[in-house]
Amino acid sequence: MSTDFNIKLTWAVYRVTELFPKEAGLKRDIRQTADEILVSLLTDQNEHLACLIKTLQDYFQQAQAQNWVDTRNFSVLRWEYERIAKLSSQESGALRSHGSSFAKASEDSPSLPDLLGNDGVSWRRRGKTVEKPRTTQKRKQRILETLAKNNKIKVGDLIKIFPATNRRTILRDLEDFSQTGLIVKTGNGRGACYILRNATL
Repeated sequence: MSTDFNIKLTWAVYRVTELFPKEAGLKRDIRQTADEILVSLLTDQNEHLACLIKTLQDYFQQAQAQNWVDTRNFSVLRWEYERIAKLSSQESGALRSHGSSFAKASEDSPSLPDLLGNDGVSWRRRGKTVEKPRTTQKRKQRILETLAKNNKIKVGDLIKIFPATNRRTILRDLEDFSQTGLIVKTGNGRGACYILRNATL
């Protein structure tokens, strides 16, 4: 599956869990596990991938029992992660080279593009579509894509990519990724670099 698909799938997890109650620890656990899976896929370190996906599937089951969001969201996410696990077990190199078609988990389940919304910014909450600010989601997705391509990035590089976004907003986005453990900051001040976590190990 392509890097772009893996990033979009992780964002779908974030969008669904955004609808969880603020105090739900399960939200953090699901996001952290999805981040670890993404890093494994981006860095081709797939030896623990099946275990991570199994853990994520268990978290999805627990969250679904809480009835916080439309259960179709979990059906799609479970199905897509099962596909990744199957491809991983068949051939470790297949995850990057295999093309992704967004097939439906079942006839009445939305596909991943449905879950993301046509413009990638809406998702389902108990049958209702919820909108989120478009620019934040697209900017964060592009930051992850840039990190996946370059392995490291500086704030100055991101300012060139997003000239209409102020430095503080970009720093806040990077801090969000850092708090989830997806990236690591090296250095200080304007010379600081941000690197995918597993790329530093």
